[in-house]
Amino acid sequence: MLQLNYKDKKYLFTGDIENKVENELIEMNTLEKVDILKVSHHGSNSSTSTKFLDVVSPRYAIISSGSTYTQFPNKNCIKRILEKVKVENLYLTERDGTIWVTSDGIVEDIIQKLDKLNLDGAKSTINYNELNYEYLESILISMFSF
Repeated sequence: MLQLNYKDKKYLFTGDIENKVENELIEMNTLEKVDILKVSHHGSNSSTSTKFLDVVSPRYAIISSGSTYTQFPNKNCIKRILEKVKVENLYLTERDGTIWVTSDGIVEDIIQKLDKLNLDGAKSTINYNELNYEYLESILISMFSF
């Protein structure tokens, strides 16, 4: 895990930490609000808890996922993120390609989708064209219907 502070901007790269480590970091009071969060463990359900998101309160979130991570990102993780981050501020490498962030540390970050350069691979089963709260609710309802 790495936090990069550059002038007025803060970026958190979480690697593959899961809820246990997130909770330890919260208890140690080492986390702070960040501008951009690279979401933990490819968006697994065992990471990026609501409590963690409350503390880091990212403006943008990036999930690295693709054909080699077929079970990621988890729909529940995406739902938690979308409760904190606008839909248009959530980037997924399998949909958007490689994400390139440029910053001078003061004004707005420039986030580019390099869809011609996708280092993560192919697609998952999530319909990203319909990625919104209603779509996620319908997925969760169908997941728990008998």
